[in-house]
Amino acid sequence: MRPLAVAPYELARPQRQIGLSGHLGDVATTIGGDILTGLRYVAGGALVAVGASESLMPVHPITGTAQAIATMATGDFSLSHIARNFVNGPSTTFGLGLGLIGNADLHYDKKTGMWLATSSSSGFGRGGTTYGSTFVTDNPNPDERRLHHESIHSWQWASFGGGINFGIAYLTEEIFHPGEENIFERQAGLADGCYTPRPGC
Repeated sequence: MRPLAVAPYELARPQRQIGLSGHLGDVATTIGGDILTGLRYVAGGALVAVGASESLMPVHPITGTAQAIATMATGDFSLSHIARNFVNGPSTTFGLGLGLIGNADLHYDKKTGMWLATSSSSGFGRGGTTYGSTFVTDNPNPDERRLHHESIHSWQWASFGGGINFGIAYLTEEIFHPGEENIFERQAGLADGCYTPRPGC
């Protein structure tokens, strides 16, 4: 008599039946994930479009008001943060849209009065980019010094009116004085912005 190929207790063990319902559950999970990803892209694209279009205007009633309300909704009642985020409405909205498209983790930092789009897969350069009052980065946990650096960039955006003007000024400066020679980066602090080596960069 030939020996059994499997132990007797394995013969008695009930086998999991996948069946149609199991496959449908897997399909539903996949579709659900795809739908959420699609919604992030749609919402992100809409925010980018609204922010970009309103950044061309001299005043920003829609995005400015929305950002001021969003700031207070987080429990941040700092008048300077509310005012800056109102001015930076279009560029901040644009940055939030990029964060959504990059599948970033979005949260608000009360200390700097900024939105952080961390662990993003796209939408930034040199380890992170600030758009208005939104910092988009692949870093999951930027340190306090880096956030201080980015908050100065946020004030720079506001000083240029919160729209496209600072973006143009920054890129122009970057063409002639790239990287650590950029006057806006020097104003924000080279070490804090990780242009010079330090722990945490």
